[in-house]
Order: sequence, then C-alpha cells, then structure tokens
Amino acid sequence: SLLFLFQTGYGRTMSALAKTSNFNARAILTIILRLNLLTLVLAMATNRSWNDYYFTPLVTFWTIVFYLLHTVGVWLCPRTRVVVVGVLCVLLSMNARRDPEQFSFAALFFSPLKPILTSKSTPFDTWLFRSQLDCFSPLMGAVVALNHEKIS
Repeated sequence: SLLFLFQTGYGRTMSALAKTSNFNARAILTIILRLNLLTLVLAMATNRSWNDYYFTPLVTFWTIVFYLLHTVGVWLCPRTRVVVVGVLCVLLSMNARRDPEQFSFAALFFSPLKPILTSKSTPFDTWLFRSQLDCFSPLMGAVVALNHEKIS
C-alpha cells in the first residue's frame, strides 16, 4: 500500500513536470473513476460501504491533492509545491497518537468529509489513523520525481 501511495506522488508529479503533459481535469477524473470503480463494485457485492476499503479513499484524496497542487498552484515552482505537500503531511501527522486532549489538524481537516469517510464498521478515528500513518509516502514519491534527473 505504501508503494502505491509513493507511486501516486511520483506519477502525479512526473506528469505535471512533463512538457507534453495531459494533466487536465478529464485525465484526473478518469484516474479517480478507475481507482474507485472496482471498489464500488466490490462494496456493493459484499454489502459493505465504500470507505470500508480505506485505501481507495486515501489514494483518491492524494490524487486530488496533487492535481490541485499542480494546477491551481502552477504559479509556484515545482519544489515549492512539494514543500506545500510536506507542510500538509506534517500538519496531518500532528497528534498521530490521536490523543483527544491535544489538537489534531487531521481531525479538523477531514471533519467536513466525515459522512463519506465513516460507516458503521469504520469509525472516523480509523480514517485519521490511516491517513496519518501513510501521509509521507506520496511526499517521498514527489521528492524522488523532482530529483529524477539527478538520480538517473
């Protein structure tokens, strides 16, 4: 799962950096549809909720983050965009122990999405744990993508 998230950060960043990139809304919507279609069919077949398969919403979230970052934030240089992802990762990982006495940016950030991220069998706390656990993998993928020429 971490490798797939790494590939999400790497692939979205490499795609945005390519001169002949097809980094538009239609391409991203196609990716999101492909990511979610099998999970939706599986959820219906097993009579479970889409968010019970936490990985698909997680990859969808990071795909949207990178799309917004590389389209809305196009006026920023690529390194600055990756720094923005790094700051988001640090903020999301704050209070990773999920201590209710401490502030949690992740709980605040994801609370508007709570209805679609939770179900009878998947509490909101589980989503927070998963998102905090895996948040640095897409960042590392983006860092490798930025340094691709130096590495190869």
